[in-house]
Amino acid sequence: MLIGYEDAQNALNPYYEQLWKIVTSSWEKYNSLPEEYTSIASKRGRATVVNDFVVALARQLSFDDSRFQNIEINGMFCLLIPTDVGLFAIRLKKLNIDGTSSNQLTKQVKSFKEHEEIAGLENAYHLEMGYVLNDYEEFNAVMIACPSGEKSICWKAEVTTHGVVNGEEELFASDTIEPNKYGFKVVRKDIIGDENEATGS
Repeated sequence: MLIGYEDAQNALNPYYEQLWKIVTSSWEKYNSLPEEYTSIASKRGRATVVNDFVVALARQLSFDDSRFQNIEINGMFCLLIPTDVGLFAIRLKKLNIDGTSSNQLTKQVKSFKEHEEIAGLENAYHLEMGYVLNDYEEFNAVMIACPSGEKSICWKAEVTTHGVVNGEEELFASDTIEPNKYGFKVVRKDIIGDENEATGS
């Protein structure tokens, strides 16, 4: 099922701080590994290790906080958030600057990105969330996106604890935006049929 930007943000605002911590803490854990490993790790190897940290922290979060649940279906891990407007199923992945994720497009992942019903995720809203790197392969932002097929999205928002920058252009300086009661704000940018080639894992 598809959900619009405003409805999604209204429902997910109370949960973003914990989601942000999962992603940023996973990146920090990777950077704390011995340099003899991180200095030779490939992009794919790094993405795999960070994703392992993400999944482990997400599982721990669902154990510690009853607002969160998790499910793994044929190797596809999702963090589940039941809300008043419905169930959100969030794939935690490395995202490209355009808001898309790139990984092996299995039939199940294709169905997820096209918002088709998946056994175990009936009547769930499908979203993707993860870290975005800059041109120097450094951590840049945490982003949440609503996929629209393999290489496009319906909307995206970049979330930090200090303010918001858009994935393609900076819309507001972070020091000019007052954080909302959850400690951050999100900014919308609609992208339909983006032709940028995905490069991450």
